[in-house]
Amino acid sequence: MRTILPIFSLSLLILMSGCESPTKDIDLHIDPAFYKYVAELDLQDLSSNGSDDIADKIKVSISGPDAASIYNINGKKEISPSFNSLQLITTRANEPKAGKPLQFTVHIESRSGYAYPAQSIDVSIEEGEYFTAQEVFLLDYNRIPSGSVDRIATTAKISSGTLNKPLVISTDPATGNPSQVTVTIPDNIQFMDKTGTAISSGQLSVELINFSDTNEVAQLAMPNNTGSIQSMELDGQVEDVLMQEAPIFEINMKVGAISVTNFSGNGIQLSIPLPDHMYNEDAERPYQAGDVITLISYTEGDAFWKEDGDYTIKDVNGQLVVEANLTHLSKASLKKKTAKYLKLLKKLPNGSAPAKVRRLTLKLTKLDPRRAKRYYKTAVLKYPAQFTERRIQALSRNVERIVALQGRKLSRTLKITKKSFDEYDIEKLETGGINAGYKLYCPSYKTYVLPPSGVHLYFRKTAEGGEFEHLLTFEGNEESGKLYKVPFMEDGVSYDLKAYYSTYEIDTMNVLATEGKIYELNLPKALCDEAF
Repeated sequence: MRTILPIFSLSLLILMSGCESPTKDIDLHIDPAFYKYVAELDLQDLSSNGSDDIADKIKVSISGPDAASIYNINGKKEISPSFNSLQLITTRANEPKAGKPLQFTVHIESRSGYAYPAQSIDVSIEEGEYFTAQEVFLLDYNRIPSGSVDRIATTAKISSGTLNKPLVISTDPATGNPSQVTVTIPDNIQFMDKTGTAISSGQLSVELINFSDTNEVAQLAMPNNTGSIQSMELDGQVEDVLMQEAPIFEINMKVGAISVTNFSGNGIQLSIPLPDHMYNEDAERPYQAGDVITLISYTEGDAFWKEDGDYTIKDVNGQLVVEANLTHLSKASLKKKTAKYLKLLKKLPNGSAPAKVRRLTLKLTKLDPRRAKRYYKTAVLKYPAQFTERRIQALSRNVERIVALQGRKLSRTLKITKKSFDEYDIEKLETGGINAGYKLYCPSYKTYVLPPSGVHLYFRKTAEGGEFEHLLTFEGNEESGKLYKVPFMEDGVSYDLKAYYSTYEIDTMNVLATEGKIYELNLPKALCDEAF
């Protein structure tokens, strides 16, 4: 007879109290009777389209109020990704309580030979949030995909606190990147560190990083892992807005090992050509000389972008140009002087946007025949996905918005059509699906088990082969033998299935998609041995 066990419940548990050593591993086995909560960071390596294993390229550490209670999914204190994913757990004794969420920060930095900018990701888990997830986008500046980001560097010598002569550094239009800028560093300014102390002498290193505003990789590399949706201070209020199509660039400077953060006087000079696709939404026409535009900037560690002054657009030899000054180092971009906003007032159709859907890709097709061009804007939605009342900045007039909610966790395609200035209808484009269920079985123990939170199931059509795509993630509240809506699978079509959990790749099997069927998947002996 086959026995059904509540989620790997036969292993011996060693619970840790809050006074245990913060570096001690736990005797975990695989037992969600020991843990119920899983926080996942889905690591997207933009330098390789997610195809390479990132584990050997980054170092991960945990800090914050509850850091001592956080473990890798395998029960170890050493935090490391598997299958390009970090899955973090806590003990039953340290689970979040009502009004007392579990809070910690995940720090990611490069290992030697790689140049991923350091990131710190705050995680907060409320009571009852058994599975939470967010995407983290990592771009190795030593391996930048063509057409997305340009990186330019130069050096100069500082003596008596200033340069001997002005230093000019420019991006290269030949790359095809529509974002371009020329930076001029005058010979009469001083360079200051984060304390405001002037740096008297040394070798100045300048790095200019130029992000294409029409490239998805460049958009995903924006701050805070939210893609083109960024927090911005507008009229004294902080709003989440979809960044306008405009040049975006980052300037970094060091004198020796000291980072430069500010300048004296009027600072450095920027000359920013306006790309042809920028559009003056307020005037309902292309930008022209005499229009006023605002420089905005984002400094690492800040919570939002800030306005950095208004500038009048000039015509320089037939090219529209913004000439601005910057007194501190940061990411910088442009936005229109005043801003109209659009709200998505309609809720998404029921069931079309589960909480695990987090990436929003807008494919924009301009209908203006003079400048017909397809653009992409990729925004990442905070978990859980929230559309209602989200303020989204108008990108351009007369565009068709096709929105694809996608990512490794799930995909949905929606069509947004304009109903009035501030309201859109949202239509779910059907993706098929069947109603099916599952049972996991350990043959050597003649026992059914339930999957812990964080198990990812992947699929592909058997006849087509190729790459596996994500089908669903178990979130800790599923029931064995119960029917669920399974998207994308077609009734009567054969599929290959496999699952990932911790460091395990679990079972590969072929199934015929059948409406109303309960499937039995056999677990590998090694995993069952660890569970029992």
